[in-house]
Amino acid sequence: MRRIALLDAPAVLGWRRWREIGLRHTIGLVENALAGAIAAGRIRAQPVRPLALIIVGALDEAAQLLAEADDQNAAAIRSAIE
Repeated sequence: MRRIALLDAPAVLGWRRWREIGLRHTIGLVENALAGAIAAGRIRAQPVRPLALIIVGALDEAAQLLAEADDQNAAAIRSAIE
């Protein structure tokens, strides 16, 4: 899973196409969730796209960290604590 999602997909599709797919699907889901949270008054009104990009970027980095860790369970626990 790690190899396909984090390494092969961008290499095979090309960064631009991989990014386009990510914007349409992953970031779109996060944007919808954020828009719903704003509409419900759960978070203050703010531009949704930049916040979604920040969240997805952080999740991508966390996925890379966990995928590259020798002990993935320890890395997941350490990441959650920090």
